[in-house]
Amino acid sequence: MCAALGFGYAAGHFLITGLTKLPPTDTTNWLPYLGLAAATAGVAGLFVRPPVVRGLLLGVISIGGLRLLLAPVFRNTWTVGIGWLWVGSLAAATVLLGVTLSVLNRSASYKFEASLCLLIVSAGSAGALILSGSLLLGQFALVLTGAIAGASIVQLRGVVGDCGAVVALLLVALLASGYFFADLKAPAAALLAAAPLFALLANRVSRSSLRFAVRLFLVSAPVLVALLLAFRSSPPLDY
Repeated sequence: MCAALGFGYAAGHFLITGLTKLPPTDTTNWLPYLGLAAATAGVAGLFVRPPVVRGLLLGVISIGGLRLLLAPVFRNTWTVGIGWLWVGSLAAATVLLGVTLSVLNRSASYKFEASLCLLIVSAGSAGALILSGSLLLGQFALVLTGAIAGASIVQLRGVVGDCGAVVALLLVALLASGYFFADLKAPAAALLAAAPLFALLANRVSRSSLRFAVRLFLVSAPVLVALLLAFRSSPPLDY
């Protein structure tokens, strides 16, 4: 399932941009390769039992991938220390999000519950990125939404898998690109990345149907606030 999501995102990304040479001239075109790398980590996680090892693997991939993605900011804006502080912080956020998504997947009452939460977050991220002045990044987020939807169909057919690593890395990478390369504001990006964390608060609800409803509300609320913030700070339209 991880491989399906990673390859699905890569295929959709290349459908928009065409096949790009390595290294890409536009660093956002590292995104499909990050998805494939995270999918490899997710598949490897099936054979690696200790959660700490899986987290370290995702962290290493995140550090390398985010360093490539943010190379222009490294060259033109940051000092070396500030740059690695940013990359390390974003990689840590990726690992935390990956762990959160894994917990969400295990605690879901219904097979489609975790996927539906991810669809809300990724679709909201697409809207926020478009409102922040980057139609291209918004399209990439919509590709991620489609890949999640495809993977969820596979899961409904009985295939067990945890795609938390793939979604976490791609989502953080897209939001970081929106913040550094477009006009996505930090509070909106943080709310979108943290939305799955709010969903875990519903674990205290004992009744399955009520827990499902509360979880959807807890995920949707920060996404809607992020969209409102993105709308209020969106670039003015030129007539």
